[in-house]
Amino acid sequence: MRKLVYLMMISLLLSCSSNLDKAEKAITDSGLSKHIAVLASDDFGGRMPCTENEKKTLEYIESQMKSIGLEPLFGDSYLQEVPLVEIKGKSYSPIKIKGKTKLSFNVLEDYSAMSKITRKDIDLKDLEMVFVGYGINAPELGWNDYAGVDVKDKVVVCLVNDPGFLTKNKDFFGGKSMTYYGRWTYKYEEAARQGAKAVFIIHRTDMAGYPWAVPRRKSEGSIFCIDDAVSLNSTCDVEGWFSRKSANKLFKSLGYNLENIWLEACKSGFKSFDMQVNLSMSMSKDTKHSKSYNIAGKITGKEKPEEALIYMGHWDHLGIKKDSKGIKIYNGASDNAAGVAWVLEIAKAFKEMPSPKRTIVFINPTVEEAGLLGSYYFVDHCPFKHENIICGINTDVLPFVGKFKDITITGYGQSNLDKYLSDEAKRVGRYVAADPTPENGMFFRSDHFPYMKKGIPCLFAKGMQEHVSKPKDWMAKYMDMYWKKIYHKPTDIFDPNTADVSGITEDARLIFRLGYKIANSDIRPKWNEKSEFARLRKE
Repeated sequence: MRKLVYLMMISLLLSCSSNLDKAEKAITDSGLSKHIAVLASDDFGGRMPCTENEKKTLEYIESQMKSIGLEPLFGDSYLQEVPLVEIKGKSYSPIKIKGKTKLSFNVLEDYSAMSKITRKDIDLKDLEMVFVGYGINAPELGWNDYAGVDVKDKVVVCLVNDPGFLTKNKDFFGGKSMTYYGRWTYKYEEAARQGAKAVFIIHRTDMAGYPWAVPRRKSEGSIFCIDDAVSLNSTCDVEGWFSRKSANKLFKSLGYNLENIWLEACKSGFKSFDMQVNLSMSMSKDTKHSKSYNIAGKITGKEKPEEALIYMGHWDHLGIKKDSKGIKIYNGASDNAAGVAWVLEIAKAFKEMPSPKRTIVFINPTVEEAGLLGSYYFVDHCPFKHENIICGINTDVLPFVGKFKDITITGYGQSNLDKYLSDEAKRVGRYVAADPTPENGMFFRSDHFPYMKKGIPCLFAKGMQEHVSKPKDWMAKYMDMYWKKIYHKPTDIFDPNTADVSGITEDARLIFRLGYKIANSDIRPKWNEKSEFARLRKE
C-alpha cells in the first residue's frame, strides 16, 4: 500500500511538472513582441495618465485580460479609479538668499521646486535656513540629524542619499546600498514631520543615481498627487532641490567646504546648524483635479481565495513633450510596455493550468512615473487584507538584448523570496545575483515599494548582468548607456527587427513557475531579520 501511494505521488508530481512545462510555453517571444509593439507605438502617445492615450491604453489591456480569461478584480470592473490632483508650476521667482551672504539662484539651472499645497500661490519670505546633514531621524539606528536644531517654519537643506554611501561600510545604514532614509521622498516626509516650511535636497549624480535633469523636471512640467486633502496639506509648502553647483556656491560663501561636509555629515558626532541666512522665493501654479485608473484581473483561488499573490507592471509613461527641437513622443518601450506584456503573458500561462489554491492578481498600476501613486492607492484600497497578500512580484525597465545567465534581484537580501527564486533559477541553469548598482535607489523607485512599506514581501528581479553570449562586462556597459541615452528619453522605442525579447521570455517563464509554486503551497515568504521592513509584517 505504501509503495502504491509513493508511486501515485511520483506520478502526480511528474504530471504537474509536465503540465507546467507545457503552460510556460504559452509565454512566447511573439506574444511579448506583439504587446510591446502596440503599447509603445506612436498611436499610444507615450501612455500619459489623464489623456486620451490613457483611455486607449486601458482599452487595449482590458481587451487582452478578457481574451486571456481573467476575472475583473474590482467587482464587475477591471478598473480602479485613482483620484488625482495635477499640479503644474506656472512661474518661479529667483531664490534670494540674504544674511551672512547674498546670492540669487535661478530656477532649472540652480534649483528646482514644486508644491503639493493646493493653493495657487506660494510665497516664502525671509525664512531661516537650517542645514541638517542627510536629513535623517532613525531612532533604531541611534541617528538624528534634527537633534539640537529647531526647523519649525524654516527652510531645511539636506544631502541626498544616506551616510552609508561614502563610508562604504555595509553595516552602516546600507553601505553602498541606499536605504529608504536616503530617498528624496523620505527626506520630504521627515522635514514635514519636523515642521519645516520648505525643504531642499542637494543633488549629486553619483549619490542620487540620476543626473540633474531628473529633479530639474519638477519645475518643468506637471506632478501628480493622490487627491486626498489630509496628505496634500501635510507636506512642506515647497519641496525642492539645489544643484550641486549652486549648493557648492552657497556653502563656500558661508565659509564651508561642501565637499568636506559630505564626509563630515557621515560621522555620528556631526552637528546640524543654522546657516545664518534667510531664503525668499515665490511660485504660482495651476491645480487640476482629475482621475486615472489601475487595471487588474485575477484568477480566483480554489482553496484560499482570500489569499493573494500579486504580479505587477505599470502601464504609464511620460507622454508627449515639446522642446526647442519640436514635439517628441516618449514611447516607453522598455519602461514599461514590456512590463505590461510580461504580466499579460504570465497570466496566459496561469490560465493553461488548473486554478491555483490561492488567488493570483495581475495588475498594471497607473502613475508610477510620478511617484508610484497607482500602487500606493491600490495598497490603501485593496480588495485583500494586507496580511493575506502573500507577496508581490514586480517588473520594470526590461532590456531588449537577449538571454542571461543571471537573474538579478534589486533589493537582494530583504526576504527569503531570494532563496525561492534561486531554487527555480538553478533548475534551468541560471543563478541569482544582487543588484550591481544599489546606490541608484532603484529598489525604492518601482511599484513593489508601496507594498513593502506595508510589510508585504516583494520580488523585483530580471536578467541584467551576465549575457549568455557577450563578454562579462558587456551588460554593465550597456546599462550605463541605457541610463544615459534611453531611460526616460524619446529613444526608448521598440523595433521588432532589432529587439531581442528572448531574455524577457525566459524571465517570465521562470517567474511564472515561482509564482505557481507559491500559489499552490502553504509558503508564506518571510522578511530577513536585518530588513528594515521586517517589523512592519509583525505589526
